[in-house]
Amino acid sequence: EATVGGNLELHSAGCVGTVKLSGARIRGDLDANSAMFVGRRADGENRTLALDAMDLHVGQSFLFGRGAFTRGDVNLLRARIDGDLGLYRFKASRRSDDPASESSLREFILDLGWASVKGNLVLEANDIAGAIRLAHAEVRVLCDTSTGYARDGEVIDLSGFRYEALLHPSMNPLNGDSAACVSARLKWLSRMPAHDPQPYMWLSRMLARDGRVDEARDVFIEKQNRDRRQKFAEIQRGAISLRLPRLTILLCSQLFHWLFGDGLKPVNALMTLFFAAVLGAGVFWYANTQKLLVVDQQPVAASVSETRIGALASTDIVDNIWCGRNIDPIIYAIDIFVPLIDFRQESQCRVGAANGATRLATFPQVFGVVSVDVQVAALKYFKAAYSIAGWILVSLAIITFSGTLQRRLE
Repeated sequence: EATVGGNLELHSAGCVGTVKLSGARIRGDLDANSAMFVGRRADGENRTLALDAMDLHVGQSFLFGRGAFTRGDVNLLRARIDGDLGLYRFKASRRSDDPASESSLREFILDLGWASVKGNLVLEANDIAGAIRLAHAEVRVLCDTSTGYARDGEVIDLSGFRYEALLHPSMNPLNGDSAACVSARLKWLSRMPAHDPQPYMWLSRMLARDGRVDEARDVFIEKQNRDRRQKFAEIQRGAISLRLPRLTILLCSQLFHWLFGDGLKPVNALMTLFFAAVLGAGVFWYANTQKLLVVDQQPVAASVSETRIGALASTDIVDNIWCGRNIDPIIYAIDIFVPLIDFRQESQCRVGAANGATRLATFPQVFGVVSVDVQVAALKYFKAAYSIAGWILVSLAIITFSGTLQRRLE
């Protein structure tokens, strides 16, 4: 727990064995650029430490790059850097016989867990052959690129990692493309050892604050997808009695994602309404051509004969006049589907078998009241379901178009 009143210069230094700065306080800069630290494993230890700087406090900046090399782990757990922490062209590796390399639960070769950097954390052009921990670290500005972290396939623990700003949202200062930004950042998040929603939410909020609303939305949607996959795995492991209700909720959530982009994609909502209208128009067009829609006659303007109400044709009562051109199938479908708007189409015609309708089969007598054609019965249920779906889908579309759920990213 030494104290250095000014700067500590380790520039181009070469050290064999563990460099111990645990609990040290350096009031100025710590310059370890181009340094080479080759650690040695002590007897009984299961890892080799090249730099042990747990609880280190640097009053200004800590520079550890420009060709700096370590053979062994770098421990900066709970370190406090009041200036910048620069890891640029930094290389870290382990000996092939290091137990930490062989363990299925590897130690972190670079451990910045619970560290605090009040300036910039620079992670660029590094070659780090092992897992990195940034869990619960706090950084003012994250200046990183895709080459600043561990090699592909290595873990990056980002649980609880917080930063106030991103210098390069796309992880590449020369590429500001939206798709590239989302792809690079999602790949970065996917390298966590286990799913944690916090890093996704934090990144989404930072992107939204920087004006990258579309990218923030895509990151949030990916978080929702991973949450659902995790919940599905938990349901599979849970008690059978609890599976059905939880699966139902999960299915509704998945449908909301497919149809409305979790309430964040107006384009999805527009396409959902469009295909719903096309479906309804197609069904009611088919029903009308098959003479399964009849004119809805009002009793006040009808003739009555025993139990029949309808129009008087010659000397007979007609209660199944084909709808024909009295309606337009598209407007008729919209009139049923969209609540609170009346195009006066639905009131023109109702489901029923007109004279000349093709009857495929009939249900048997139900309570001795009436025989019902299969197609008519199915169409009645479809019309009811289509109307209910309209209330639900239109309401969710309004929520999506209004951007109500978009505020969750702010």
